[in-house]
Amino acid sequence: MAPEKEIEVGSHATNNRSRRRILQMGGIAAVSGLAGCIGGNGGNGSDDGNGGNGGNGSDDGNGGNGGNGSDDGNGGNGGNGGNGSPIDSTATLFTNAPPDNSHFNPYNPAQHAGFEQFYSIQLFAFNASTGEFRSRLGNEFTLEDTTATIQIDDSHSWNDGSTVTANDIANQFRIAEMLDYPIWNRIESMEVPDETTIVFEVDRPYSTNILQANLNRFIIVKEGGEWDQWIELANQDLSEDERSSAQEDLQSWTYAVDSGQPAANGPLVLSERQSDRWIFEQNEHWPYEYNIPEYEFRQVTSDNGIWQMSISDEMDMATHHSVTEDTKNQYPEHMEHFTLPANECIAPVINHEHPVWGQRNARKALAYLIDRERLIRNMNPRHSLLGQVSGYTDVLAEDLLSEDARGQLEEYGVSSQPEKAAEMMREAGLEQVDGMWQTSDGETVSFEWMGASWPDATGIATTLGTHFEEFGVDFTDTTVSTSSWSQRKSQGNYTMTWHVTAGPGHPWFYTTNVLNPQIIAEVGVPQETVELPPFGEPDGETEEVDLRQLQSDLAVAQEDELTEYAQQFAWFINQALPVMPITNAGLSSLITTDHWEFPEPDADIMGIQFPPSQLLKETREDSNKTILQAKTE
Repeated sequence: MAPEKEIEVGSHATNNRSRRRILQMGGIAAVSGLAGCIGGNGGNGSDDGNGGNGGNGSDDGNGGNGGNGSDDGNGGNGGNGGNGSPIDSTATLFTNAPPDNSHFNPYNPAQHAGFEQFYSIQLFAFNASTGEFRSRLGNEFTLEDTTATIQIDDSHSWNDGSTVTANDIANQFRIAEMLDYPIWNRIESMEVPDETTIVFEVDRPYSTNILQANLNRFIIVKEGGEWDQWIELANQDLSEDERSSAQEDLQSWTYAVDSGQPAANGPLVLSERQSDRWIFEQNEHWPYEYNIPEYEFRQVTSDNGIWQMSISDEMDMATHHSVTEDTKNQYPEHMEHFTLPANECIAPVINHEHPVWGQRNARKALAYLIDRERLIRNMNPRHSLLGQVSGYTDVLAEDLLSEDARGQLEEYGVSSQPEKAAEMMREAGLEQVDGMWQTSDGETVSFEWMGASWPDATGIATTLGTHFEEFGVDFTDTTVSTSSWSQRKSQGNYTMTWHVTAGPGHPWFYTTNVLNPQIIAEVGVPQETVELPPFGEPDGETEEVDLRQLQSDLAVAQEDELTEYAQQFAWFINQALPVMPITNAGLSSLITTDHWEFPEPDADIMGIQFPPSQLLKETREDSNKTILQAKTE
């Protein structure tokens, strides 16, 4: 059974749809927030629509092999596809996962290989360019009041030939329940009336696409193998101690290390681990036809290594691929590097318990001090200038907020405003002595950036260092390994560090990046209530705002009410600065067209995460052939 919508290869349709229409549809992004993403490679890690905090790339922007992608659109140029012998029988990509000791348990982030985009299939896939969900394993989603029903496409099989059923999905949700995943704060009950239907009763009405996005995930749990021990535990009535023990054991379990091969229901099956690469081959039970015999993922541990692969024409395609303009100019002509639409803001978080920077006026001083134009020059080219601090990308803010509302937000500017920053510092009770800012106790004001060694993070550090040196603040750049960064962030051991807000198309997803992560609650970021001045009056008398109620209202609001609540959240970000939005950020991908048939980069369907995997899950019009094919001799 083909997907419910097929794609005509050869169409040059591009995304000219109104962002307003997408908003009214309740469109959301299928970034790491859909079902959660552990590591740079995707999966079913922490599943509540919370945006990521960076990526486990080789050094940053070039993350691993996928994530919870999304998909659809109208195709572009493809070609004939599939007749004759492929010019190239192996598609070469890169990964940062070491083949010798990586595993396939997405609930255990340590040494998780990833590759879910390639060996598994999700329930649905979302295209942020068109605002539409595409069928994958699920071919229909309905929501009536508080009852959500997913109908399953029974043409999908595991690599042993057994059909993927609704019971497989239920087992995975039971495991999520055992792990106390946030989705179970919304699910009241779950039933499987037959092999192709799963029904969820949720706690209250939600916007259809918000709930569909939160239920969406890659299906990786299969009965009759290594997952059975966890399926059995998840279906038992465990005591609190037993549950805690099961959680700890599952989150340290290394799946498919001994057997070497995870159960697969996607287009690819793991075939071989070599010393420096992974080899995947076609899943013979995949319902759609494609003519690429083999996918090869070479382990590369640095951005320079990835760029050199591209310059020397050894890279065929990549899911994530960030590159500087100078380096990209050295790429072969048949190599297309493109950035998917901006769907997130880089929004570092400040420790709100810091004696100086925990003060709102001190944070405002920083917002005025940052030169966002300089930031863009110092960071990877996937970023674009953020014109206004609203908590949303600029594109989404223009759709959500009226021109009048945007005009009432405090304007921190895109260029540095040191005079205004100094005014805010003085209002925070600080004074400048001999060019250096001091507290009332005479201590020099200091600031530490704590980040991993990703180009984006180091670009922020470089920019901040320049600002603070000129402004009179003692600045420290603490750049650490990714694992050390993650540990220090979880402990709240920083003044400022990397954070992201994400989810274009619906403001509710941006709230989850700020109001849900316990990791930033550890540093005093307000997540329950906050004192704010009236909208548009930054110097007005403050009053308490219930942030949880605001988030709940956003989940169900429509049209005018949605705009009103989105405006309230924007004011919270703009005034309280729980996080510090500094850039719009897109996701960059890479394809080559000498040996492979892809649509044009500006085709709607190329706005997915990510073409090298998702175009094996879409068929051409009136055909069972996938859109992505090898060119033939």
